[in-house]
Amino acid sequence: MKRFNLIFVMFQLFLSSLYSHWEECNNGLLNLYTDCLATKGNVIYAGTKSGIFYSTDKGDNWELLNETLSNLWVRCIAIDDTKMIVGTNGGLFVSTDAGVNFIRKFNGLPNNSFGYTSIVITDSVFIVGIYERGVYFSTDNGDTWIQRNNGIQSKQDLLITSIKDKFFAGTNEDTYISTNYGYNWIPTGLKYMAVRAFATDDTNLWVGSLKGVYLSTNYGESWIDKNYELENTIILSLIVNSNIVFIGTGVRGSSPASVYVSTDYGNNWVNKNIGLSPELVLVLALIIRGEYVFAGTDSGIYRAKLSEITDVEDDEMASIPLALHPNPASEYIEINIERCPTLSKCRTSVIRIYNALGECVINYELRITNYDKNARIDVSHLPAGIYYLRFGRVGKMFVKM
Repeated sequence: MKRFNLIFVMFQLFLSSLYSHWEECNNGLLNLYTDCLATKGNVIYAGTKSGIFYSTDKGDNWELLNETLSNLWVRCIAIDDTKMIVGTNGGLFVSTDAGVNFIRKFNGLPNNSFGYTSIVITDSVFIVGIYERGVYFSTDNGDTWIQRNNGIQSKQDLLITSIKDKFFAGTNEDTYISTNYGYNWIPTGLKYMAVRAFATDDTNLWVGSLKGVYLSTNYGESWIDKNYELENTIILSLIVNSNIVFIGTGVRGSSPASVYVSTDYGNNWVNKNIGLSPELVLVLALIIRGEYVFAGTDSGIYRAKLSEITDVEDDEMASIPLALHPNPASEYIEINIERCPTLSKCRTSVIRIYNALGECVINYELRITNYDKNARIDVSHLPAGIYYLRFGRVGKMFVKM
C-alpha cells in the first residue's frame, strides 16, 4: 500500500510538469518585482525594483547590468540600435554602450518624478510619458526636453506609443492621437477606460485597460471591443505577434492574475495560468524572445514555450470526458471519446502512455471514424505495473496485469 501511495505521488508531480504552461526563471534576480521587459538580439532585459538585470541564456540566469541603477526602481526601458533609455524612480538615464555606462538626463524634465511610465524611440526623437506630468519630447538624444501636452486633459497614469509618425497617449479618461509630434493631441473616442497597456502591429493599435482590451485598425477613428470571454478583466500588459495576442492581467475580486492568449486576433481567449503562482497580483510585462514568451510579474519572471502556450486545441481537449476500460488490463485498453466537443480535432490527436518513471512507452495516433468513437490500444507487451494515459490535457491511470 505504501508503495502504491508513493507511485501515486510521483504521478501527481509528473502530471503537474506535463500540464504546466509556465516556469519560473528568477536565478540571479535581487528583487522579484519586475515592472518591464525589453530585448535586443539574444539579450533579455528586466527592469526591477533593484535595477536592470539581463540574461543571455533565455532566462536561465540573470546578472545585474549596472551598479549605477541598482538602488533604483526601473519602470520602463526602450532600446534601439545604439541607445538604451531607462525611466526610473530616480530620473531618466541614457546609455550608448549597451548599459556599461548610464548618464542621467534632466534638462527640461520635472524634478523628483516617480512616474516614468513609457518610452518611445522613433527616428531621431525620444518621447517619454510621465505620470501626472504628461508627454515630453527630445530631438537631441535626450540632452534637452520639451513638454507637449496641448489637448490632453488628464495626465494621470499616462502611457505613450507610436505607429510610424503617429503618436498615441492613453490616460484614465481618454486616448489621444497626435500627428504633429505632440504639438496637438486629439481624443480618439475611447473614453474612461483607464489605459494600462499599448501594443502595435503594422497599422493596428491595441489598448489594454481596466475595462478590457480594444483594437483600432484606423489609427483610433473607431474601436473594436475584443472582450469576449474577458468579463471584468484588468489588462496590465499586452503584446501582439502576428495573429496571436497575449494579455497579462491583475487580480480583480476572486479572479487571480493570469495570462490569456488568443490565436485568432482577439476574437476568442484562453486562460493560460498553469505554472503561475496562485499568489500573483500583477502581470506587468510581456515579451517574446525566440521560442519563449516571458512574463514579468510582482513575484518574478516566468517563461513559457510559444509552441505550447499557443496550443489552444490542447486546452479545449481538457474538458473531454475520458472513459478507459478494462482497468486493470492485460491485452488491450479502449478509450471512448464519444462526447468529445471537437471530434474533428480529436481524430488527429496523439494518445501517450507513460510508465511509473515518467517514460513514454506508447505513442498512439488517433484515427477515429464518424461511426467508431472508440480507440483500442494494444498493451499486451507492457510489463505489469501502473501506467498513465494522457490525451491532450486529460489523463487516466490504469493497471497492467
